[in-house]
Amino acid sequence: VPIKRFYANERCGLQLNVSGLFEMDSIRLSAKDFKLATLASQFDINANLGLGTPLDNQPLDLNIASEISIADLQILFPQYHDILADMPRNRKIEIYSSLNGSIGDIQLDNLSVELPNHWSVAAKGHIAEVLDIDKAIGSIDITGNIINAKHLSVRSSEDKSKVLLQIPKLDLNGNI
Repeated sequence: VPIKRFYANERCGLQLNVSGLFEMDSIRLSAKDFKLATLASQFDINANLGLGTPLDNQPLDLNIASEISIADLQILFPQYHDILADMPRNRKIEIYSSLNGSIGDIQLDNLSVELPNHWSVAAKGHIAEVLDIDKAIGSIDITGNIINAKHLSVRSSEDKSKVLLQIPKLDLNGNI
């Protein structure tokens, strides 16, 4: 089904705009050049997912590129308003993901989440037996850094000007 233009208002108040090609039959679900946008954020999605049985052997291919505004996050997650309030408004959180394989055996080519000039985290690796947590096995390499985390500092609930915890610059490099 080609979706040329579809508008909706989410109950939290976000206005959504959707376009792209959505296909589904008895063996596959597909989204091609699928775009989900608000006035300030954008998600570009290309995905293929097998729908047969057994589920863990079904093919999976997912690519996402997105830019998410802090203002949209505050609308979607009002319970985190205080944490998000200090984040820079002139930047968007950028998320890129590319994975493939099958639902039960995922190759994560790239997953990156970044607030440019502030922090970034990236991961790549492989996870097998995803649908059985007792048998799940894999290796994910994680890298990243925090350059400027003033917006993540913990402040006193009595005196908002008093910083209780300031996160310093640091590099991340690990494996799980």
